[in-house]
Amino acid sequence: MIGIEHSRRWRLRGGVCAALLAACTSGGSAQLLPGDVIADGRPGLVAWRGGVRVATLGPPNIIPVCVEMGADNASLLVMLNTPAQTPARRLIRVDANGVSTTLFGFSSGAFQFAVDDTGDAFALVHGAPRSSLMRVSPSGVVTTLPFGPSNASWIELDRTTGHTIAGDWLNVRSYDLLGNIVSSGIMFPWRTAFCDAVHDMRTGLTLFFAESGLDGTTALMSFDPSSATITSMMLAPPSHAIEFTGLAYDRKTDTFLAGGWGQLPTIVRVTRGSVASPVAADRGTTLAVWGQRHIVASNGAPRVGASFGLALREPAEPNAFYVAAASLAPRPGIQTPAGIVDLQPDALFALSLSNPALFRGFTGQLDVVGDASAAIAVPPFQALRGTRFFVSFVTIRGGRVASIANTAAFTIG
Repeated sequence: MIGIEHSRRWRLRGGVCAALLAACTSGGSAQLLPGDVIADGRPGLVAWRGGVRVATLGPPNIIPVCVEMGADNASLLVMLNTPAQTPARRLIRVDANGVSTTLFGFSSGAFQFAVDDTGDAFALVHGAPRSSLMRVSPSGVVTTLPFGPSNASWIELDRTTGHTIAGDWLNVRSYDLLGNIVSSGIMFPWRTAFCDAVHDMRTGLTLFFAESGLDGTTALMSFDPSSATITSMMLAPPSHAIEFTGLAYDRKTDTFLAGGWGQLPTIVRVTRGSVASPVAADRGTTLAVWGQRHIVASNGAPRVGASFGLALREPAEPNAFYVAAASLAPRPGIQTPAGIVDLQPDALFALSLSNPALFRGFTGQLDVVGDASAAIAVPPFQALRGTRFFVSFVTIRGGRVASIANTAAFTIG
């Protein structure tokens, strides 16, 4: 998800990095588990589990303004606001032991970023007359892209197409890799400034918050790039007396978490049927769900004629047998008793299940901590450049699907 700062309404947000940094700086240690809801506790952060506050996290003097789970699902990428240091904006990586590494320092207003499934971070840097977009690799190599979304307030990556989704005051647009506008939607009378955004692989929609220009009502909105339509999915209940700003996806339950600030701060869980139920009586100006990114990870992008390594991880299913697969699209998905696998049963799907020479380690057994390695031998055909494909896997127990991994997306270079 994307956390952002803004004056007046959209206040400075906490970040999940403080949860882990606390283990090194405050003398305490918080055991974060997959599914824990991390929220802005003011000061610091708090962790909620099953409706109970299980930890108070800190330190409060660090100001993270944008946080995402890394592509390895075992570390965080965090944009920090450090006014007393130069540069004031820094993108850092924080591992599970709380050890941080600075990837890059920005000389100007970098607030938001999004992370793709190879680990690259795309940072939106505000400036005049337009914003710029910078790609930061996992090793800290920085490339300035040849375009920047004009006057953008927030950014997210469309993992289905690889396009960039960016929103400003009244518009949401989809940009291709060259910066061309693919689709554009107008929100009027809704408007958005700085807000969270989450791309939903299951539907292909990008979700974000907006405010009505008529009565100030906050709503969860969706942008469909295929039709350039923007739809209000859920109005914030007036009884909450809260302005929703935080948004996160919970993979385990296939629901969304929404939070914000106001007279009665409340974090709610929103189903795909837009039914909201309370999770915690706490502010959620920034939200995250630990361990909910992808459990199909890589350390780079696939290349023509090279082996592309993958790490598969499901800590809840140690020693379980697994089956992985690839496809050219994530929808409409494959229904199983354990839920939907976001892969399309196409020709690549069949090939990945039947050709172990190309798709190595796509069947096997997870180790005692729930890990396994796999690889794809990408053929040396130049025509494959630019091909986007998707990978997921399931675990098997007792002859039945026990768990389903998130679907990761990659583009062959």
